[in-house]
Parts: sequence; C-alpha cells; structure tokens
Amino acid sequence: MDNQSIIAFVANVNSVIAVKAGKGFKVIAEMKDGSEVVLKKSGKLKPFVNVFDFACNGNAPIDTAAEFCTFNNKAGVQAMTWDSHRKSPIASFQVTEAA
Repeated sequence: MDNQSIIAFVANVNSVIAVKAGKGFKVIAEMKDGSEVVLKKSGKLKPFVNVFDFACNGNAPIDTAAEFCTFNNKAGVQAMTWDSHRKSPIASFQVTEAA
C-alpha cells in the first residue's frame, strides 16, 4: 500500500467498529462503498484508531491498511517513524463497540 492508497482508504472510511472476538475485540473499518476492512484481528479494545502516512504497525500484515494504523486511548497520538522522528496521524477515528 502506498501513500495515495492510504489517503483513498481514509477518505472511504464510514465508521470503525469493534466486535467481540474470543477474549478480545476485532476492529473493522466499515467503508462508504459497503465493504469492510479488518484493522485488528483480536486484542484489547482501544477507543481510537490513528492512521498514518507511513507503515507504523509492525504486527499488521504487510501491504494492508492495518499496517498504517495504531490503536490508542486518544485521538492524534503521534507515532515514531523509522528514522526516529515523531509524526502526527493523517486521520483519527473513534471506535464504536458493536451491540
């Protein structure tokens, strides 16, 4: 995934939901076109997803939108780049727990 693709992804996100999955939660981005993108398969629920224009999530599959996302307790949390600089996210989404 390149910068243009991640910007298109951000523009197409309608909402982000968390669904109970085993002992944790699966985080899914619901897109405006009706499709769904899994951002996190399972883990602790964090209320925000911060999306960056560089790959910052080493636990995510390569070449997926998840690779550009971090999960935090607040919006706008900066992430460390590969060359030790801090960058702000290009977008932040609040995670809604599905009923």
